[in-house]
Amino acid sequence: APPAPPPPPVEEGVRSQFLWLEHRVFHFGDAVAVHYENTPGNAFDWVTIVKRGAAPGEWGQWTYTGQPSGVHEVPAVAPGEYEARFYFDGSNDVQDRVEFRVVQ
Repeated sequence: APPAPPPPPVEEGVRSQFLWLEHRVFHFGDAVAVHYENTPGNAFDWVTIVKRGAAPGEWGQWTYTGQPSGVHEVPAVAPGEYEARFYFDGSNDVQDRVEFRVVQ
């Protein structure tokens, strides 16, 4: 029998100052886990996922982080182009962002 084909390449993750994602491309139906680390840990620091190009004050599914490191998991994000964003202490000023997409 011929040898098995090689596995498909693993899509690299994406990392920024405070955020990282395990993948740059997610499949519809998969949860998107937005990891945050080395943040100030303020009670009202927060993270969200928005459509790419959304205004700084816009938000989607979000959560307060309240600690220096952790993960915000969003189940079943619709196909499209997105950004995960991190904000300090309740502000609407984007402190960090990473881009990703969701495909069918």
